[in-house]
Amino acid sequence: MNKDIPHKNDESSDFDITRSFKKNKRKNNDSGKGILVLALTALIVSFYSSLVGLILGIVVVTKSYRIKNESNNGMGAWVLGILSLIVSIISIVFIIYTNLK
Repeated sequence: MNKDIPHKNDESSDFDITRSFKKNKRKNNDSGKGILVLALTALIVSFYSSLVGLILGIVVVTKSYRIKNESNNGMGAWVLGILSLIVSIISIVFIIYTNLK
């Protein structure tokens, strides 16, 4: 039985809500590092495949914005995500412009 989740039949008060918050805070620190790796991947991919880079950039910006609001770990990933979005949009506009000529 998981001690972090209170159960209906649990009469004792051994459920510690601060332990649950600390566990979630550790999870956010790990996801901040993972989203930074995804942001670097999105930036590199946006130079080669602008549509995939655009999609990854959107995912990175939304996830890192949430992490940035909960803790200060997502700021670098957020900046790299915005940068990958800009590179992808410029690439898409350039491709459309060259095909119209």
